[in-house]
Amino acid sequence: MYFIVEDCPKGICNSMWAGLNIYAYCLQHCYSVSIPAFEKHQKLFDLKKLLFSLNQPNIHKILYLNKRPWYLNKFFLDIIGLKSKKISDSYSIIEKLFNIRRIKSWKELSENSNNHFIENREFIRTKIFPYSTNIEKINSLFPNDNSPVLGMHLRGGDYRDWRNGKYFFNEDLFINFITKYLEQNVNRKCFIATNENKWSEILIDNFGEKIIIGGDEISDLWGLANSNWIIGPPSTFSMFASFWKNTPLRIMLSPKDYNDLFMPEDHILALNIFSSGKHLIDENGIDFKLESNA
Repeated sequence: MYFIVEDCPKGICNSMWAGLNIYAYCLQHCYSVSIPAFEKHQKLFDLKKLLFSLNQPNIHKILYLNKRPWYLNKFFLDIIGLKSKKISDSYSIIEKLFNIRRIKSWKELSENSNNHFIENREFIRTKIFPYSTNIEKINSLFPNDNSPVLGMHLRGGDYRDWRNGKYFFNEDLFINFITKYLEQNVNRKCFIATNENKWSEILIDNFGEKIIIGGDEISDLWGLANSNWIIGPPSTFSMFASFWKNTPLRIMLSPKDYNDLFMPEDHILALNIFSSGKHLIDENGIDFKLESNA
């Protein structure tokens, strides 16, 4: 069976999470899959090792990188009458005829338990990397003596309005947090991933060489992953960084969280799922909270 992902969710990590979720399912079932997000982001990620399944010697090519825009896939599939289906749906006559299943990756991700992703996560996360030049760039910014580095994801931009700004936190909160964090150990530093240039400038003015700045999406992502811990508001971006290198992640859900100076222990297994078994869920699509899966 050949799966064709018809959507390309906005945001680098939204589309990577959604695409990898479908990839994991196809890998597990020896299906081929075409994922437009991977074509879109292959300038940032080295995806060559995902092209072949080392676990399935009889299946040579699992992943196909699209060479045409995702909306053209949708257009052609409409012409031949193939409708979007869930992974778990039974196969229609036309799907069997063309040996194709059409998938909306983000919808599937939001409604899925992620079991197939978790079962394949170790294979997946060790096959995706930035290109070597980006890795070397970030590694050169980190201390050579393995001093502790806190990765902070500071979201501005759309977070001012997203969910009525509930998870937009101003600089006073994290400046206070960083001050207390650095006071505990003179060798500590902070890696800052932010889309607000003024915050980078403010933090450098306040803390000087204690602040490490990435500066672009892939550098920010890899820098967070290489930190000792990550903190930040609910975000697929920081969750992908945690998943990438099993970096402990703490989700900051309210301003008062920045009053508590403790470092996280749990990393991300799959989107919204922590190694402790806790899930990040929403209530009526408005507020997030952490709940145990037990």
